[in-house]
Amino acid sequence: WSSDVCSSDLADVLRHFHQLSSQGEQVWLDKTPDVYMVHVSPILAAMYPHARWVWVQRNGVEVLDSRRRTHPEMTFAEGCDDWAGVVRDWYRASRAFEGRWIAVDQRDVAVSGPEVAARLATFLGLDAAQQRGVAQTFATHRPGKTMQRSFGDVLTLDRVDWPEEQKQTFRARCREAMELAGYDGEGGPVQPRE
Repeated sequence: WSSDVCSSDLADVLRHFHQLSSQGEQVWLDKTPDVYMVHVSPILAAMYPHARWVWVQRNGVEVLDSRRRTHPEMTFAEGCDDWAGVVRDWYRASRAFEGRWIAVDQRDVAVSGPEVAARLATFLGLDAAQQRGVAQTFATHRPGKTMQRSFGDVLTLDRVDWPEEQKQTFRARCREAMELAGYDGEGGPVQPRE
């Protein structure tokens, strides 16, 4: 049993899934990829050599703060490991298709939507009307917003109401992923890697 055979079989399954689900569309969106989708991304890159990826990332402090409300069944440590694993594995897997992906921070979408839309239009080859549509969507839609504060506010460890034990857990389990994604370990300013 070789990994090449496994990859080939998986590629066949993914092609079949895409044909069934896409209804002729050329776009495949996965809003909340888990680690398994991240792991398959190099295979997708090989299957679709002209594909582009938009990695929309979010400060880990904000993700974990949201998950405390949206996934109460998950322990805080499990949430940290899940988020950090997806981020670490993304930056590792995306080396297989370097130059074919762009990182966008969710906060930038909220506070600088037209500029992000312009970056995406350039990267994806969108025309002016499509760029305006993206900017309009950024201005009017906030899917998955669970926080009560302004969308543009940066949530950092010194601003969350977590017990000190959870803050230490976050630092221990998420610091590497935070830094890979361009955040400081406390949730500060972002410099998305590309």
